[in-house]
Amino acid sequence: MIVVDHSVEPVVSWRPGNRTVRHCDKRLGAEELTTGEQWFEKGTGAPVHYHPAPIEEVICIISGSMRFWYDGQEQVLEAGGSVLIAPDVRHGFVALEDLHIGGGALSSAVQTTVFDDEPDTIYDIGDTEGIVVDEHRRIRQT
Repeated sequence: MIVVDHSVEPVVSWRPGNRTVRHCDKRLGAEELTTGEQWFEKGTGAPVHYHPAPIEEVICIISGSMRFWYDGQEQVLEAGGSVLIAPDVRHGFVALEDLHIGGGALSSAVQTTVFDDEPDTIYDIGDTEGIVVDEHRRIRQT
């Protein structure tokens, strides 16, 4: 059993208007799961990106709403709902009001992420190897 003390876990801002805390990932001892919570100010969000196979992602909207892009489609998602994102599918969102989400990557203790605006940079969220960006993220060295 692994116990994570969230009172000592770092809160990281990976984009302006964002705060993130991790619940579990490779760095915290998980083998097949990475989860966390994020808070976004209105007008901020996650630019279009994808997670390579086999990583699935689930986003649970705890409060607020977002305009969500998924594989060329767009819709508004609100508190009380979740979205499951298949591997290799481009997606992103912008908060329509202050937004609180939870969730993470399934099938991997590292949430590998590639942003469309940084296609040559591979981020490994929750990893213990690579170039340190902050307490949560590493850039994969090729």
